[in-house]
Amino acid sequence: MAVWVAYNNNKYIKILLLRSTKLNKLIKKNMATTLQQAQERFGEAGFSRVGRYEEGTKGKGASWNASKARAKTNFAPAMQEALQKDAYGKGLEKADANTYDRGVMDKGVNNWPVGMQASKSKYQKNIAPFVPLWSADLPTAPQQRRSAANLKRMTENVQRFIQAAGK
Repeated sequence: MAVWVAYNNNKYIKILLLRSTKLNKLIKKNMATTLQQAQERFGEAGFSRVGRYEEGTKGKGASWNASKARAKTNFAPAMQEALQKDAYGKGLEKADANTYDRGVMDKGVNNWPVGMQASKSKYQKNIAPFVPLWSADLPTAPQQRRSAANLKRMTENVQRFIQAAGK
């Protein structure tokens, strides 16, 4: 027996369903039978099947890049629809302080170091224009706090960072 299954923007694939006692036993043997088992398996899948993520996302940059214009076009209408449905407000009503704290502990704490490691090169690239400014002297000497000369000095400092940023 075969069935057509929708995936990825309503494209269809044909899946062959095999009816065999051996296959059914294999499925039942490996299938979660409780909510706790399903939760555990889901949690472990991120670590045990990391290759799936890489395989599924590798080389998709061109596809993502091609869809940027469509995403930009759809953003405003989608936001309007979400606002009309009060989707954001409903989401906020479902959340509370405990939800936030659980999210921090369950996701944020684990993702923080990985994200910091992954962004090292971007951080380096973004701060590179400012590094020479860190130890450079300002033309105006330090002055008394809250004085006009000190305000001038602070303004000079801000201006050189803005100039280094190319803005």
